[in-house]
Amino acid sequence: MLGRIIATKWQLWAVRAAPKAFGVGSGFESRPTQCSIASPLRCSHTPSPLHMISHKNKCIFVEVPKTGSTSVRAILGKAWKPHLNLWQIKNQMEMYWTRYGGRKNRIMAALYLFLPEEQRREIGRKQFETYFKFGFVRNPWDRVVSLYERTEALQLRNEMTFEQFVDWIGYSSATCVHSSPHRYQLDWFVDPNGNVLADFIGKFERLEEPNKIKAIVLTCDRYRAITRHVIFQYDRLWPDHPFVFHIPYQELGGTDTKRVRYFPSPSDIKGTVLHLLADIDDEEWIYWCVDDKYPIQLPTDKVASLISHAMRLPEIDGLLFCRCRATLSSPWFTLHPHKIKNLFGDVYLERKTWSQIWIHQILRAKVLRHLFIHLPDHIPSAKAMDDLKDDVPKLPEHRLFVTEKNFAVFGESTRKGDITQNCYESIMAAGIELPEWFQQPTGEYVTLGKL
Repeated sequence: MLGRIIATKWQLWAVRAAPKAFGVGSGFESRPTQCSIASPLRCSHTPSPLHMISHKNKCIFVEVPKTGSTSVRAILGKAWKPHLNLWQIKNQMEMYWTRYGGRKNRIMAALYLFLPEEQRREIGRKQFETYFKFGFVRNPWDRVVSLYERTEALQLRNEMTFEQFVDWIGYSSATCVHSSPHRYQLDWFVDPNGNVLADFIGKFERLEEPNKIKAIVLTCDRYRAITRHVIFQYDRLWPDHPFVFHIPYQELGGTDTKRVRYFPSPSDIKGTVLHLLADIDDEEWIYWCVDDKYPIQLPTDKVASLISHAMRLPEIDGLLFCRCRATLSSPWFTLHPHKIKNLFGDVYLERKTWSQIWIHQILRAKVLRHLFIHLPDHIPSAKAMDDLKDDVPKLPEHRLFVTEKNFAVFGESTRKGDITQNCYESIMAAGIELPEWFQQPTGEYVTLGKL
């Protein structure tokens, strides 16, 4: 459920630090407390053991008021104490037992205080460093308007004009008895020295933004039935998928729809791919979708959340969620030893080589463009690319990853130009008409990945 809600919003826009342009006003929403938390170092009473730490998901959500925090709370669960900044949360984790609910945790909270302070700090410090820390910022003008127009708490618009409110943004506080002064949104994510503690900061404006991904399909007219089958499988397994399939053609065009667009293209393989990429920015994410593979099993909630997360991290240029063959059997050759984790604790392994580049995956356009620019102009067959790709150096700055666990099963459509048995049977079941040159399957069942 968590993956589904996050994925359908496609919300995570990764930045390493939010500029101070994103920050006017403070203000707190949700339940009243008796303290002002304008300062990250002081509070008028001992902090309640209440904050947005999800031990289940190993993450910390920083709730900046009026930036979609209510929506995220609906995903991660109710905040015990909303709107603590990240520095305060860090201090809480280094001093107190931060698991709540039930008699056991009440007892543990009391016993935990008997541990030496330095031991508690060390435990909390390690926990804080390993948890994924995130939050959202918002256009400051829209955020101030939202604060002023809110219907709960102080009913500000009934007490002062908007101009007066802007002059004294401290009245935006709706949960503390003592209003808090002006605060940049960035202040929620930094320590007293201004160092950013968050792993990423999202942009509120992206929460509801429909995010269609161009799916670049390597195919040709002769394989149109195979291409139709690929699209059919995605529509069947993942009805609300975010892809718009870009289909190249030489003579056999088609009618554009919301999910399929046709592009007249050169007849050669290299020219086709570079033509489809021509108007796409280097940094734009695409879904690389060779027609020689088709999905058989996709846990779509999980795949959607993996894609959503990866696309918002600036240090990632590609993610493959089907770990099989060389990335599974020969990790010492195909993978770097280091790992990174996403919001949900999934582990990504960095790929050294082009291995498994023909399986469906998300990539920044620059990665695919670099590969095909450096392939020879004449590529005799799609099969020949398996060897030709190894002559193209993969740039170290093009960082490609694969999930440590496998999250998809794909089938191979053809072998040396002949249709595989599994693809033939799947196409027959789909009711797609096959041309005469695909009427004799090979008898082979070829799949990639196991769930």
